Amino acid sequence: MASTTTTTTTTTTTTAEDGTIKVSTVTTTSTVEGTSSDAVQSQVIPEGLVLPGAFSDPSIDIASDARMDYNIVEVCKAMGMAGRAPPTPLTESSTLDEIMANTNEAEIMYEGLLDAWAPKEPIAGVARRTEVIKGMDGNDVTLYIHTPTEHGAGPFPCVYHSHGGGMAMLAADSKQYSGTRDALAARGLVVVGVEFRNAAGKLGPHPYPAGLNDCMSGLQWVSDNKKALNITKVITCGESGGGNLAIAQHLRAKKEDKLDLVDGTYAMCPYIAGPLAYYGPNKPKYQSMYENDMIFMNVYSMGHFASLYTPTSDGQKDPLAWPSNATTADLEGLKPFVISVNECDPLRDEGVEFYRKLQAARVTATGKIVLGTIHAGDTFAGFNSAALDSTLDAVKAFASGL
Repeated sequence: MASTTTTTTTTTTTTAEDGTIKVSTVTTTSTVEGTSSDAVQSQVIPEGLVLPGAFSDPSIDIASDARMDYNIVEVCKAMGMAGRAPPTPLTESSTLDEIMANTNEAEIMYEGLLDAWAPKEPIAGVARRTEVIKGMDGNDVTLYIHTPTEHGAGPFPCVYHSHGGGMAMLAADSKQYSGTRDALAARGLVVVGVEFRNAAGKLGPHPYPAGLNDCMSGLQWVSDNKKALNITKVITCGESGGGNLAIAQHLRAKKEDKLDLVDGTYAMCPYIAGPLAYYGPNKPKYQSMYENDMIFMNVYSMGHFASLYTPTSDGQKDPLAWPSNATTADLEGLKPFVISVNECDPLRDEGVEFYRKLQAARVTATGKIVLGTIHAGDTFAGFNSAALDSTLDAVKAFASGL
């Protein structure tokens, strides 16, 4: 009677108090008498197979990850940040005040990084102006409008941009995000960046739905002023927390019977799962949160930022706050989407899951994985200009093709 040898690899994960996720693997081999080799072939892991990220090396970092784009490695080495992300001093029992103080400190660090990675000079062929409107909550909302000057008379597609920062920090008027708007406008797009209220930092503390309300106020103004702006189609677009807001605006437009406000959404590395996905019993939720933890970002910290945006349990389950909660009914009938994620990003799989939800709801959707990149690594001029150009060209093609 034939015998079959089966190799089984078991992966175990544990979360330490400092938020570090430890991954360990155990491989066992067993021989089964009288079993057809065809029946167990799919369960056999070939000897020497290298699993991605922390599944093969629990101490992996930017410098040692063989998947990583060499440009990113070199830039991070020069800045002394090619090792593992620093552990957070916070725990699951930390108070919101403690999380707020930690986030305010983190904003200063991220501002410095973004300035270092931003374009050094303004991009030619772009006119810039600022518009201040009254938001739906009675507050002022600043819009940064970038218009192409070397692409004829128009009209042009419009990209309505919401910046990254986990809805908790950073600002649209930074060199990094102004540079992103310039680069898109120079490709023949009108780009409007919205300065929304954050859950923490210099533009906080304003939890959900303040930031989304500001974005919706600006989106309505853009729609009302299409002729003056010389624009045709309008897409919402953003990275990380801005990707969340880009999706949430689309969802809210449908909920409020205002789908004519938006013609499509291009979301990059969207931060959409919410605090319940990052820590707690049997969490984190997604494979990429184990595979890529501590590569540029600490997964535990993502849960803390999320808790500032939605400090109540109701908000944590709201699909307009965290679009991963969206049902098929929420998604049906939406305009076209692109969901773009980064290979070496802890947030990768929440974006992939959302793409699959869009597909299940029969929404026209395209999914992209940008290989060799950390979280938002294809949006920084200081990393890999080829990856950045490819992403910005894709945004232009999407907006122009609607």
